[in-house]
Amino acid sequence: MDADIKDLVTDESFIGNSSEVTVDIRRPVGAGGIGTVYFGTFRHKAAAVKVIDRKKHSAMDLKALIGGDIRAARDLHSPMHVATVCAFVAVPSDESIAKKLGHPPTPEVWLVMEHVEGKSLTQVMSEVVSIPALDPLERTSVTLRVMYSVSKDLAYIHSRDYAHLDLSSNNIMCAYRRTGGAGGVVTRLIDFGSARYTGAVGGADVLVGTCSVLALTQGYASPEMVEAAEAKNAASAAGVVCDVKLTLAADVYSFGMILLQMLTGKTTAALAKMNTAVTLKHLRAVAGVPAELHSLIVSCVEYEPEDRPTAAAVCGALGRALGIDDSSSSSSDGVVSVPGWAARFLGAEVLRLSLLCVCC
Repeated sequence: MDADIKDLVTDESFIGNSSEVTVDIRRPVGAGGIGTVYFGTFRHKAAAVKVIDRKKHSAMDLKALIGGDIRAARDLHSPMHVATVCAFVAVPSDESIAKKLGHPPTPEVWLVMEHVEGKSLTQVMSEVVSIPALDPLERTSVTLRVMYSVSKDLAYIHSRDYAHLDLSSNNIMCAYRRTGGAGGVVTRLIDFGSARYTGAVGGADVLVGTCSVLALTQGYASPEMVEAAEAKNAASAAGVVCDVKLTLAADVYSFGMILLQMLTGKTTAALAKMNTAVTLKHLRAVAGVPAELHSLIVSCVEYEPEDRPTAAAVCGALGRALGIDDSSSSSSDGVVSVPGWAARFLGAEVLRLSLLCVCC
């Protein structure tokens, strides 16, 4: 079994042992396309454990499915911006979660991740929308500040030449954290299974390995990602290799969709059908959005990738419009100030950020 996991994870520093992991089958915390995530522990610290049935995937498909997690674990090391897999564990059938649940035993791979306190942005969005009496200006201010924090996370991974490629409100975790006498929001990106890194191809920086597996979260996937998936399927049916070129701009589109959805209250399906002029009209009707941000926010969801701004440009513009000084101690600590009333909607208070990682 160890030899099998070494075929998938070539960096042995990320290979864990099942004796180091506990999984609480009574506490599932989520489910994705390739497995269920449970609360557990790793080396006596809180962890989230994604359980994958190896029999459901060929070795090649499994390596493609977790390839992003492997690369992110190796290259992304900021506990302020991301939570990545810290250990990959091969589990024999007789120790499998399937057996513990009363199902036929099957060999599994466990992806052990840091347990991130707080709530997903999806949960936060739902709860904030449910407050009809909330002042519109306050709602907009908190939304922009939360998404400014997310833009910092995105700019960080892009600065490391990585794209997330499955950015959605489900893959953004939020928590409230106190710093001194004030409090603020901390956001972190999770689920890097689809992540890809950039490489020079034909004189342009494009994402490597995008023909293997592409996650298409409805409403958030960029137009070029949808086209890439269609090209991949067509090429697979024809028995040929597809030639797909994606860039970091795919993440900017997803970010823009999330931000527009939060600000306008429109569904992603409705937003996708709007042209630039109509989107601008709806955005301008939102109280509290600085005028200098209107065109920038809408440009994030332009059809052509080259017409979108970079994550760094979005982050800078949001920071300037909000009057946030990135050189301040709170900003450098990953905390973006928000009003105290927002604390209960932003998840559990985080007193400190700790990176659970076997390589550090």
